[in-house]
Amino acid sequence: MFTDYQLAVVRDTLSERMLDSYDLSASVEVDAFKVTVEQIPDEHTTLSDYDCYGEVAYARRFQSERPAGFDGAARKIHTRDATYWWQPPSYIKDDPLALSQTYVMTKDILEYGFSAFTMRVMRKCECCGAYTEEAVSSVGGWEPMTQPTMTAVLDIVEYLIESL
Repeated sequence: MFTDYQLAVVRDTLSERMLDSYDLSASVEVDAFKVTVEQIPDEHTTLSDYDCYGEVAYARRFQSERPAGFDGAARKIHTRDATYWWQPPSYIKDDPLALSQTYVMTKDILEYGFSAFTMRVMRKCECCGAYTEEAVSSVGGWEPMTQPTMTAVLDIVEYLIESL
């Protein structure tokens, strides 16, 4: 579908535009193609789909007793909408840095949810100039990116391109 040069232009331009956009969505036109990437909430992926975040249980705001199976390492996480008990994974309990990073990521996931990205490749009709969809690629389960990096955005774009 694309030449190597076109792929490089799509990858680099989309990555830069996604990083510059508020919602990590962007589009680029290359020759007769228009390629768009859209970030949407991933309504199918939850924390319970992964073991790396530990366990989470809903709690009342002033509930002091831990849920069954939660030990002394359990902490409360307060979000805009709710309060949760969080039991960190056992393999990070003795690592303060990993514990802190996992706590922040788990809180962000509870607050913002996972993201999905969809790439659409459309071809411009030579006679009328209208676009028709040629290919679609999607990936979900991406952690929230409060501070997106070029590396993370490139990973998304490259994965979507490979999946076309």
